[in-house]
Amino acid sequence: MDAPRAPAAQEADPSAAPVPVQGASPRRLYAAVVESNEECSPGYRLVRYRLDAPVRFRAGQFAMLRGDWGADPLLGRPMSILRLADAAGGAALGAGRDARLAAPGAAADRADFLLKVVGKGTQALADARPGTRATLLAPLGRPFRDEEDAARRVLLVGGG
Repeated sequence: MDAPRAPAAQEADPSAAPVPVQGASPRRLYAAVVESNEECSPGYRLVRYRLDAPVRFRAGQFAMLRGDWGADPLLGRPMSILRLADAAGGAALGAGRDARLAAPGAAADRADFLLKVVGKGTQALADARPGTRATLLAPLGRPFRDEEDAARRVLLVGGG
């Protein structure tokens, strides 16, 4: 009887490797500090993070956001980015704010997230005060198609 053979070495699956997204920053871990945290309606917070380096997102991408809360909860929370802002340039966000919206496609060093409190992790993010440290793993996800990519009509349907 022949001895069992070791399984052949599997080749790396190219679809499992991160694919660079044109117009987006390479994925990396960003150090962040809460710059502002405002309640915009009951159960919802608008939190702005100042990042250690500029980032560029495309529509449809997200970030894993983790506060400086120790080991519990262990994992960060996936959050869609609301908008990017930069201290220099762009259209004004509103009265009393020092940052401005980043131009579409531009890299910016501030990121705004709209948080809905649904559990322990999002509550910890919502409770963060200005100056609190956090980390963002970003950008993640496959972006929506651009107008240049779309040769046919596209219908987007959402529910909630």
